[in-house]
Amino acid sequence: MDYLPPLYDTCPVAIVSEVQQYDPTDGTDFAFIEKLFKSKKENAVCNLYLLGFLAERIQPDSPTFHKQSLFGYAGDFADQLRDYPQIVDSIRRAALRMDISNVEPFYFFKSLSDNQIDIRAQIGDQIIEHWGSAERYKESVTFHYYLYLAGLGDSSAWQTIVNKIKVIESGNSAYNVLKRTAQFLHNDLSRELLRAYKYDQRHTDSPDGPGPSVGQFIRWDYPDL
Repeated sequence: MDYLPPLYDTCPVAIVSEVQQYDPTDGTDFAFIEKLFKSKKENAVCNLYLLGFLAERIQPDSPTFHKQSLFGYAGDFADQLRDYPQIVDSIRRAALRMDISNVEPFYFFKSLSDNQIDIRAQIGDQIIEHWGSAERYKESVTFHYYLYLAGLGDSSAWQTIVNKIKVIESGNSAYNVLKRTAQFLHNDLSRELLRAYKYDQRHTDSPDGPGPSVGQFIRWDYPDL
């Protein structure tokens, strides 16, 4: 899709001029995409067309922080994007161009889940199952891929996540996984999961010794459960 006509219709001319100069491989201005979306605009639809334009330009070798910003905003704008299937399709094409080993897994898979973009058949062979840390960039691809599958309604993927959490020994890791799951899915399934661990006794570790339990952290951070 040619995004320039709707960009000129909805965005300030200065913004359109700036985005046309975007070099998707330039890593010198790490905040370029952030600044575009945080610029004051009279028409909020401008952001959606900016997203579509950038999605068509982003490349596998674009700086990680540009890809993170793009897919992060694609997730943030998911509610509005329901009325703009052509922009969602641009995000889908951008995702298909990516090398999954070089994207930030949380933002990448969350944007696909939030927009219900199903590319499982196309990217499945890039997933080498490895259940490492849920927080570490390179080790969390499998975890976030399974969250993505759960977000698409795959009940077996969700049960796999539930079973993995049960056997995590570290309180720190268990709570981080629970919190990351809630941030990713933010639905009834994730709230039900948090409630199941509301009184979990696994203790976290701090520099000063044993810290609060997993359950205590959940009750602090999610008091309305």
